[in-house]
Amino acid sequence: MHLKRGWRIISFPVRVLKVLDPVNAENEVAGYFSRQPKSGRGSNKTILLQTAEDIYYLGIFGAVTQSLRKNEEFQVQQIVFNSLRVGDLKSPRDFLVIKIVSWLVARKWLSLYRTICDGVAYKSTGISHFLTDLIDVPRAYLIWKKLDDKASLLALNIDGVYVGDLIYDSYLRFKPSPTVNIRNLYLWRIIWQAIRDIRSGTRYFAKVKPVMYLTSYSAYIQHGIATRLALQAGVSVYCFGNYQEFAKKLTCQDSFQTVDAGGYKQGFLLLPDQESKIQRAESELLKRFSGEIDPATAYMKKSAYEETITDLPDVAGKIVIFLHDFYDSPHIYPDLVFPDFWEWVNFTIERLEALKIPYLLKPHPNQIDISDHVIDDLRRDHPGIQLVPAQITNKQLVVDGKMACAITMYGTVAHEMAYLGAPTIACAGNPHVSFNFCKTAKSKKEYSRFLENYNNLDFDADDARRESLVFYYMHNLNNPAQISEILNKVSRFRSSCRDDNVVDGELEKILGDIEQMESFQHYVAEMNNSALADR
Repeated sequence: MHLKRGWRIISFPVRVLKVLDPVNAENEVAGYFSRQPKSGRGSNKTILLQTAEDIYYLGIFGAVTQSLRKNEEFQVQQIVFNSLRVGDLKSPRDFLVIKIVSWLVARKWLSLYRTICDGVAYKSTGISHFLTDLIDVPRAYLIWKKLDDKASLLALNIDGVYVGDLIYDSYLRFKPSPTVNIRNLYLWRIIWQAIRDIRSGTRYFAKVKPVMYLTSYSAYIQHGIATRLALQAGVSVYCFGNYQEFAKKLTCQDSFQTVDAGGYKQGFLLLPDQESKIQRAESELLKRFSGEIDPATAYMKKSAYEETITDLPDVAGKIVIFLHDFYDSPHIYPDLVFPDFWEWVNFTIERLEALKIPYLLKPHPNQIDISDHVIDDLRRDHPGIQLVPAQITNKQLVVDGKMACAITMYGTVAHEMAYLGAPTIACAGNPHVSFNFCKTAKSKKEYSRFLENYNNLDFDADDARRESLVFYYMHNLNNPAQISEILNKVSRFRSSCRDDNVVDGELEKILGDIEQMESFQHYVAEMNNSALADR
């Protein structure tokens, strides 16, 4: 034990330097932009962007701003978010170490973003907050103490900004915890940071009205507060957080980073040549079933359909609950029946056991390592649960295993199940909400009724298969040729950014190709025109 602790202490500086030293990909992308001229430091037109600590977003934000600057002078400013880090309050030692490393990492990314930015709009932490913290800390404490339950947290509005969902999801991600404990001190700490961010953002937008704000996501306090403040100030916000659109223009009515899929079913009926579109969708979906990761599932580390020789458990006539990553942001869709995945799965298990309905759980293929502890907790609370081995594919469960029904909060598994021949029950806004193959509950009562009648859901296999292909087309393929060209090139850039073995010069080449594409230049010009029209 002493040797292990000693080794951790000795190796700590090496591990820190590894985090702080820009890797080749980061240097390559930053170097690409540093060689391009910047203009507009004195311009009265500002583009605001977040300092996302991700080389992909540095590249995309840089490509957008550089394209805009070729036709007009813009000043580009960055918001530095480095306020929350996973597990930063586990112990005094962790707090100190993570704070130091966080500060150094933020400085690294601040330097990288200087290659595309002219200055800093504001920072989420720092000495500049010292005096206002004397007010914000006790104010956050009073807000925290007045919270009665999770519902009161989710309804929380601070200074005219709805932040309850952002604080809730930030607690799950950064504490980290599968559910929120209202009385935990970490919640006070997040509320305090939310007040800080609202104060800084409100002050900034009162002085400056950017032409547009570019953000990676709109979940969590780091992304969501600035997004909502910008929208309230009348600033156009473009979010790059889903794979169906290059950039989603957010509104006060729809500030979700996910695509609005409510009109898919009716929209397809208006399209010409529908049968050829169905055939194209089937061809692409079958590639996913063969083990390929398609653009729609590019966020996954591995395919859920990798071939396996693992013995299939007995799932015939049974429900399979498809678990989510418990530490992900649940509030990326509207109309959640449950506030988090932990409450959802426990309610589901308890209801199924009360009804004596047989079920199994299938872990999410992309879940993080600490999710194993949540599975252990579920086993402790529900000793009879059975798990489907992660190596078993969804195709095996339906085609070979003859499972009866899938359960998810809002996962993409629903249209896959429909194609393979099984219905799905969901309980939140989701991409499949307009289709009959997915029964989406609006309340716990309706959800319970769906569970009780899982074998009688008015499910027609032939209709469901066709609807699943309609969904796939509308969700992944229904783009003009120019947009598809952008999405394909951007997808290649994203994959290359994640590839540890990417060839030197590859990222720079792809960025150059993106900037030279007429479709990209036209898209960015339309972003600017739309933003200017909103002012």
